[in-house]
Amino acid sequence: MLSSLPASTVVSIDFGTTYSGIAYSFVGSHGSVINIGAPGETHSSKTVTSVVTDSGGKLVSFGRVAEDEYFRNKNGAHYLFKEFKMALFEAKVGIVPEVTSIDGRLRLPVTTVIAASLEALKNYALKKIMKESTLLIRAIDIQWVVTIPAIWTATAKHVMRATAKTAGLIEDISSDRLIFALEPEAATLSEVDTSTPHGLKANDKLVVLDCGGGTIDTTCYLIQTISPTLEVSELVAPSGCPYGGACIDARIVDFIKELIGAARYKHFAQCNPAANHDLLSLISSMKESYQMGSTAQINVTPLFEDKDLASISIKELAASYTSKHPTTSVTAVGHSRLRLSKELMCALYEPVIKNITSHMNQLLRVPELAGASKVLLVGGFSLFTPLRAAVKDQINSSLQLIVPKRPREAVVRGAVLFGLNPKANIKTRVSAYTYGLEHSEFDDLAKHDKSRHVYDPSLGQYVVDEVFHEYVKQGQKIPVDHQITETYYPVHKGQRTIKSEIFSGQCTTPPLYIDDPALTKLGVFSVPCDPSLNPDDNECTVTFQFGLTEIVIKARNVRTGQEVNLAIDNE
Repeated sequence: MLSSLPASTVVSIDFGTTYSGIAYSFVGSHGSVINIGAPGETHSSKTVTSVVTDSGGKLVSFGRVAEDEYFRNKNGAHYLFKEFKMALFEAKVGIVPEVTSIDGRLRLPVTTVIAASLEALKNYALKKIMKESTLLIRAIDIQWVVTIPAIWTATAKHVMRATAKTAGLIEDISSDRLIFALEPEAATLSEVDTSTPHGLKANDKLVVLDCGGGTIDTTCYLIQTISPTLEVSELVAPSGCPYGGACIDARIVDFIKELIGAARYKHFAQCNPAANHDLLSLISSMKESYQMGSTAQINVTPLFEDKDLASISIKELAASYTSKHPTTSVTAVGHSRLRLSKELMCALYEPVIKNITSHMNQLLRVPELAGASKVLLVGGFSLFTPLRAAVKDQINSSLQLIVPKRPREAVVRGAVLFGLNPKANIKTRVSAYTYGLEHSEFDDLAKHDKSRHVYDPSLGQYVVDEVFHEYVKQGQKIPVDHQITETYYPVHKGQRTIKSEIFSGQCTTPPLYIDDPALTKLGVFSVPCDPSLNPDDNECTVTFQFGLTEIVIKARNVRTGQEVNLAIDNE
């Protein structure tokens, strides 16, 4: 749906695996004033991505406040969900993964849990704007910008859009009042917008490494101009890996499991969800404050709230572990703390870091990045000192490492700037996929196997159906305003829609047919027709845009001039 009136405010929602927050700016300020916040927080720009729902998935509360209320009240009718965002990364056409509440009592579609989270962030944003500006503002008055990992597929983006509609951000799934900002792109806009100390200039090649809780996203740009307007072109398609900061937390939990026994830990986590939550929070805090090359202390007091663990000696546990792993030792400190040797800490985080640096090493070998001069490191995980050191070791002396003062705010701030003018800064993107439609061929049938020739009596000739018609090739550079327009006619009078299927795949050589295993069906879009008109009078042009952060399809009735956005249905 095309909005009839311009938005008065841009609101970005940085919905992360571990932390989330919002930012907003009034359109008239042109981004000179950006306000940042998170539900229930007064001294932090982010809150934890935790949501409490009822058994039907209806929102109860969100953030750190939600966790506190959940464990304090122990309401059996409420359920707490954490670290669920990455389940959407596994979404397939027609298949939505489920996620489980932390106590294992309830499973819900991940879309239901994300919708509750977006609803909470939306409500907070509206209240914050009205409180700080005294304006009466509605969701439909806002240009919403939701941040997403650059490596998300078109299917994940579509599911996220449908989820945003459920959350009340938009009224129609195809509404242009919602756009997506790729997280590393947003970080680039934020940091180059305040880039004087970094020395960025025209013709620099910039590598952006966005290190979040769930993913590591990379994008690479050629900076064309800095002033008066930042303009950049993407050099290679966005890439990444699922090795965010939460992976290190998971490895520390695995260490705890080995320390006390996997069965004991499972029992502890199921029977003592509040104590387990406290333990996980202590693990996260230890990780975030860890200094490279040192030992680390972790408070494991929550473990001993379990009656079956209360009588176990922490010294005996530490001694038993060290006897099995003498090169990665752990020692007891008092009755409730463990000191992890620097060798053990290294063993816990090094595999994750190696995956990231391996990805980066492959990226820097790409010919398009020859002469790259700077690497921008953003995201909450970039605060982890071993990661910073590893990235610095990975880049050669000719590359400058840029780390913002507030890396956690870079994405949410940049997303607002993106929402104010989505086509102003990123001038060219590189497609990570090949895209195209199904069509039928009537000429040059000799190039097709005879088994695919089908006689069409209405045409009086043989045709070949299910042919893949390529629109965009993987690796193709696409200007942000690039459009592909096709003309559609209904087959007969009375027809209300023309349906067409769209496909994608990671293949540099386009397949001949849509049933090629390299292709995946993204869904179906429906072009509206006037059933009262004859086919020749029912012409409709369909315009495809592949250079934006998601596929945009618009249909225009040639006779009336009416234009609508078309949604891709995941049938």
